[in-house]
Amino acid sequence: MNRVVLFVLCFGLLGFWRCSSPEQPFSEASMEAGAESNASKEQSLVEPSSKESASLDAGAETSSQEATPEATVEESDACGAGLTLCKEDCVDLQANSTHCGACGTVCGKGSWCVAGQCSTPTTMSNSIDDAMAAEMKAQGLVGLAVGVVKDGKVQYLKGYGEEDQDNKVSVVAEQTMFRWASISKTFAGIVAVGLEDEKKLDLDVTLQAYFSEYNKPTEVLTSCKEDVTIEGKTYKCESGKVLLPLKPEEQNITSRQLLGHLGGIPHYTNGVGNPTPPTKETNDPAINTGMEWAVKKYLMIKPLIGLPGQGYSYTTFGFNLLGVVLEKAGGQSFDAMVQARIAKPAGMTTLQPDYEWKKIPHRAVGYFKLGETIANQGSSDVSWKLAGGGYISTVRDMALYCAALTKTTVLSAAQKQRAWTRQKTTGGNSISYGLGFSIGRRNNRDYIGHSGSQQKTLTQLRLYPADNLCVVLMTNSTYAKTATLRNQLEDLARK
Repeated sequence: MNRVVLFVLCFGLLGFWRCSSPEQPFSEASMEAGAESNASKEQSLVEPSSKESASLDAGAETSSQEATPEATVEESDACGAGLTLCKEDCVDLQANSTHCGACGTVCGKGSWCVAGQCSTPTTMSNSIDDAMAAEMKAQGLVGLAVGVVKDGKVQYLKGYGEEDQDNKVSVVAEQTMFRWASISKTFAGIVAVGLEDEKKLDLDVTLQAYFSEYNKPTEVLTSCKEDVTIEGKTYKCESGKVLLPLKPEEQNITSRQLLGHLGGIPHYTNGVGNPTPPTKETNDPAINTGMEWAVKKYLMIKPLIGLPGQGYSYTTFGFNLLGVVLEKAGGQSFDAMVQARIAKPAGMTTLQPDYEWKKIPHRAVGYFKLGETIANQGSSDVSWKLAGGGYISTVRDMALYCAALTKTTVLSAAQKQRAWTRQKTTGGNSISYGLGFSIGRRNNRDYIGHSGSQQKTLTQLRLYPADNLCVVLMTNSTYAKTATLRNQLEDLARK
């Protein structure tokens, strides 16, 4: 369909904001809330109690590799981040089948290079491949990439469909770049516990101990049925909501509370106005200088939507605020800490902030549905909310991240215990969230992980620590039923 005609149709049916504004509730707030809601269906939020396909097969790893000793290797700096110079070519040793893991290591016929190791298809990979292809067709998805990690190793990676439908560019698991969306929040948890161990951050002191310019909130938006009178002053109840003053002892928020969505910080549309900066500002690097800019200009002026610690309320903006606190406590940018503490140890070579103004090769185009028509969703910067949902990478890097989580590469055993323990409200109720990680159960098995919903992307990461099993998926189709895909992927990976 002609894009001009499609835009006019979209404008008439949905209104300008849903067709043109990339940070609208349709693509951001409702999508994030929907993903978290779907995840919580398996367990109550408050509770008491195709271009390549690969599967690492232990028996095939050695036999599928052919070493070529004449190959030479030079420093990867000559080629750029994540690439190594082998003879005259800059290659990714983690994904190149003629230089797999090292220059000159050639994967044999019928095998692929996955995470620096040659691998061959197995029954599991064939079953997953058939199921993912069938489900993708049933849902009418544009592009999809999935991965399976077992026993600390990436055992399956594959891309399906197209990263760019208009230009017919296929999804390739080792090169197509998808946004992480809210799975980025797990990075904040890892950085926070690391800083805590280094005595640079106390999770239980007020935010002002590190972010002195943060103004304590003075009001809270709460539900009402009638006007409220406090000490002789009446506060109007309008549309079921009333703004009330906070007592001094109710104004304190801690990093621990922010890490569990317990700080009372508003999300996109559940408070007084939307704290999202205008797209014309977020897309301009001269204006958008990062999380602190967005927090100071657009979040600090907003009232709370609940008393700190009193109840769980999912919020990307709370993690944006937390990101600034972590930067102040750590003395580095949030991304510098993520790269040093997470990406580099895990072997991730493509993870980066998704700066709208930066040219990122193979960045997936996002799609949404307008009736039965699949349309380009547009694009806007998300780096201004880096800790809440601002990263982009290949699915291979997401799988490597989950592989690192199964070991002690990015979190020690003691740190996992802290990060993966359910937090409690001030009333003593446990919630399905630890320090940056969702926590739940499926089929009587405990898992940790996160989902992500954002303009251009839907994502899933789920790790079962006791089973050493993790599944990840990323799609550029924002109408996808990712829980269905994730559960199928997990069930087949267990066979």
